Amino acid sequence: MEDLTGKKAIVTGGTRGLGAAIVQALAQAGATVTYTGRNPRSLDLVRARMASVGAGVLCDMRDRAALDRLIDTGCDVLINNGSLATPLGMLDAVDGDDIDEAIAVNLTGPINAARRAAKQMAAKGQGTIINISSGAAYRPVSGSATYCVTKAVLWLCQHRPEAMAGTDVNVIDPEVCSLMALDG
Repeated sequence: MEDLTGKKAIVTGGTRGLGAAIVQALAQAGATVTYTGRNPRSLDLVRARMASVGAGVLCDMRDRAALDRLIDTGCDVLINNGSLATPLGMLDAVDGDDIDEAIAVNLTGPINAARRAAKQMAAKGQGTIINISSGAAYRPVSGSATYCVTKAVLWLCQHRPEAMAGTDVNVIDPEVCSLMALDG
């Protein structure tokens, strides 16, 4: 990873798993990292463990105003990692409110965060936005239709840097990245 000293990075869903690993990698590269979580208790536990790595902020991907406030604190790198793998089950058996929630967290939230960050980055003439997708975007998993669809749509949310004054927007499938790393 390139030297990110002096850069401000925001990682949504940075309290566990891939998100926590991303937070640590960005901090090791020199970035000042802010990560989000939506569960206050879990966030407090992670803050204690990762205090030297970054700052944890309570922020729900469904809350556009909170995302805007967070990004307005400064953002050179945005990693949209926060997501929900639910609702599980066949479409005719899942609750419509659960579908709405998953779309809000997995798709609307990342798009709103990227939109806000892109404006800020375009004003500076540089920045990076990475939306974390999934292999389920192109290899659907039975009983996970909402997750699969929202992760597939994220693939449509990328463009070249010249499209917005040096702001680069990409989508990453962690499963493919892991396989590439294993291939050497």
